[in-house]
Amino acid sequence: MASLLDPVRLLHAPLRSIATRGERGLLTGAMFEGIETVAPILQLVEAEVGAAEVRAEMATRGAQDHEARATRVETELSAMQEREEQRLARIGGALTAALEEYHFEPDNLARLLGVVGPTAEQASFDALMRDPSGVLTLGPNQEATVTERRDLSSVARLAEKPPLGQPDTAAFLAASLRANRLANAPGCGLCVRVASGDIVLLGNGTCIAVHEARYTQESTDDAFGQSAGARELSVLRLASGGPPVLAPSARAALAACLHARRASVVCDARSLGPYMLFGAAIDGSTSPTHEITRLAELGRTRGNRAAVAAALLAVAYTVFRVHIREGESLKASGLSDNQELIDVGRLRWCRLSGVPVFWIPLWASDPDRVGGADQPWTLDIPAAGASWHPQSPVMSLDPGWHARIVVVPGDPNLWAVDPEGTWWSLDSDFEAVLESRRAHIQIWLEALEAMEREVPARIDRLAAAGNATSEGQPGSPSREKSRSDQNSAMQAVAPSSEPARFSRDWVLERAKRYAYQDDSAARAAGARAARGGQYSREDFLTIVRWKSARALSRAERNAPAAVEQMTRAAFNADDEVTRVLHLVSLEGVGVPVASALLHFAFPETYPILDFRALHSLGDMRRRTQYSPAFWSNYVKRCQDLADRAGVTIRDLDKALWQDSRESGPGGRA
Repeated sequence: MASLLDPVRLLHAPLRSIATRGERGLLTGAMFEGIETVAPILQLVEAEVGAAEVRAEMATRGAQDHEARATRVETELSAMQEREEQRLARIGGALTAALEEYHFEPDNLARLLGVVGPTAEQASFDALMRDPSGVLTLGPNQEATVTERRDLSSVARLAEKPPLGQPDTAAFLAASLRANRLANAPGCGLCVRVASGDIVLLGNGTCIAVHEARYTQESTDDAFGQSAGARELSVLRLASGGPPVLAPSARAALAACLHARRASVVCDARSLGPYMLFGAAIDGSTSPTHEITRLAELGRTRGNRAAVAAALLAVAYTVFRVHIREGESLKASGLSDNQELIDVGRLRWCRLSGVPVFWIPLWASDPDRVGGADQPWTLDIPAAGASWHPQSPVMSLDPGWHARIVVVPGDPNLWAVDPEGTWWSLDSDFEAVLESRRAHIQIWLEALEAMEREVPARIDRLAAAGNATSEGQPGSPSREKSRSDQNSAMQAVAPSSEPARFSRDWVLERAKRYAYQDDSAARAAGARAARGGQYSREDFLTIVRWKSARALSRAERNAPAAVEQMTRAAFNADDEVTRVLHLVSLEGVGVPVASALLHFAFPETYPILDFRALHSLGDMRRRTQYSPAFWSNYVKRCQDLADRAGVTIRDLDKALWQDSRESGPGGRA
């Protein structure tokens, strides 16, 4: 615990120094000067609160579903009890009649019940009680029922075992006897930093790395051999609400799936570890000693408002960011295991309703995690649209039976292996399951990435301004020049004669300052789509990559024919709602991405739906989803504003985005 508490205790000294060195006016001025600089951090906090609200709604729905399911099971049990009572009454009546007819003679009764030999013989009596031939019909044949109830054909497809090396399936089954604990190799899922970047161990002697913008699989020994200081990565956050760190099994399975389907890389070699640990493509490397030293240095300059603002921002950044820590040096020995499978879950059986139940844990069940605790249980086939629950949604799990749910490296599909060693294909993508279960924290992850991009540079700019103003005494030429430069910069951002909001001059000034990213490839892709009446898969992915790199992995699952069919139908639709519904039917496409597809194909007609643009229009709410009706109204409003100002939709879109960037939260939605 000392390592967790020391950074917080060390922060007290520079904070106290900062607060006591300047007058109240200095501190207040520094805070106002830092309002725009802390916007990414405020956005991160807002996204964290939003994730909690979404999870609360999901929990409410889950409780309602659980209550409805419990009521249904109770009804089924009552009906079953009534049928059983009626059946026993019929059996009792038949037995009474038979006894009267045969005058209670034991031998006659034995012949009636099919007992071989004298009734007093123990073996015959035991056979009678077991009723192997169902003569007594006092209940279902248990042996036959076991086979029938364990038939997984309702949720899976019987399949041949994928090609595996050693150890074979039997060895894996022997190692995974526990129904509530996964059985993976010691190194499976470790995120390790080596000289060339980050790697994720799969537990089979190989690892996944990033080379030349592709996921590659290589020998663990080779990866460790390139570095004498390989270290396991972990995370730390000083603020309450830690990142939802994936379980080792989920990390290994995700890395294997991304490599198997040759997914586009959304992170570099130094951010692969954080991306696999909790989903944000950040470097996040940190040295607590360096951070505390810098805070102290920023607070030393007496009467320097820029330096105090830099220190305050640095404190907030230190508290709210996710720190990536490197542990002790590791050696490849003991980690290069030969387990061919990645154990990710269990398939259990409900004894009351006779249905299978899935358990696939992703992260620790800690309610202090951003987005809430894990929800690993579902009665649905594991897929993007499944409903997940924090506890088992059934009342009586069979403790003596479970199948293993596994991922085979090289295949993104989920498999089930029953106790007899039979393989079943779930025809489901583990990556899609993972993404759907953390969909409510995607905005938080994006805000975290935006904060890592923007805040360090802003701290540096404020610190540089503080150093510049402290070089001379009040009234000296250097100090006066610095003040003049600062005033000029402020005037460049906020001209004294500000044009009316949404006027032509207001739009064109901000559109000229627009600086998001190069959109030439996206514009070329949209132009080709407009000429051809549809998007090709390649051009479709170009637009998705420009708008939301995080959605790219899902968008890559769309077949070329599906992309062409849905985009052609969208282009030919008669109304905006139908048009966007065709587009969002594609994997990885929400309304914001659909708006970009329409915008680059028809730039004079459609804006891009973005939370920054909404912020400029006075809508401060961050949403995880947008309805087609919301999009239709947004298009009409933007077209009306563009017509009034006499500008193009694209210029208006740029202006709205840039205005929010200069006065509000950070990052494209």
